Amino acid sequence: MLHRISNELVAEARENGCLTIVFENLTDIRERTGASWGHKWAFDRLYEYVEHKGEEHRLAVSPSSSELEAF
Repeated sequence: MLHRISNELVAEARENGCLTIVFENLTDIRERTGASWGHKWAFDRLYEYVEHKGEEHRLAVSPSSSELEAF
C-alpha cells in the first residue's frame, strides 16, 4: 500500500510540474493524531519511499519548514 501511495504522490507531482514534494512536520505525530507506534513507522516509511522514487525523477523531497508553513 505504501508503495502505491508513494508512486501516486510522485506521479501527481510530475503531472503538475512540481520540483519539490513537501511533507508536513511529523514531529510528535502520534501525540497529535493518536496514532500508534505502527502508524509512526508507516509515516517514516512513506517519506523514505517518496524520497527514493522522487530521486529517480529529480524531485526533491523535504519536511516542511517554518518558512513554508507560514504560507
